[in-house]
Amino acid sequence: MQPWMNYFKNKKTLYLYLFEYTMTIVMETASKNTDEYDDDFINRIMLTVKRNTEILEKHPRLFAFMNGCKAETSPQVIESIRIIKTKFCDDLFKELYLGINRKLFREDIDIEIAIATIKTTMFHQLHDYTKKVDLEKDDLIADLEKFALFFKKTVYR
Repeated sequence: MQPWMNYFKNKKTLYLYLFEYTMTIVMETASKNTDEYDDDFINRIMLTVKRNTEILEKHPRLFAFMNGCKAETSPQVIESIRIIKTKFCDDLFKELYLGINRKLFREDIDIEIAIATIKTTMFHQLHDYTKKVDLEKDDLIADLEKFALFFKKTVYR
């Protein structure tokens, strides 16, 4: 009998546990010290993504594992992965959206579309960064700051 079988009834249960555990690590790091958040949505996204880079430095393979899980093709686990991911992402984004200053945004734009675009772009940059072999955190931060400045000039007053 495999040692892991003392704790998990099958490999699927173990796999899902590990995925949920990695999501927990990311969530706890991303949402630590939420009192540091100001009411600027772009600043919040920047802080959250920077915290994710801290995880990459401490646990470089963690995101590779998570990305592998998210790309899972086994019908036996696809839905379970989606449910876990959705729960954690929903919790994180509720926190990110809480108390943001909507008055920072220009009046002539759809704020929800602006927020979705900012969020998607910033996390896409992080996602691309996790796939690189030679990780350069400073390069990612510099790129993110360029995007943040672009968004502030484009969607803010």
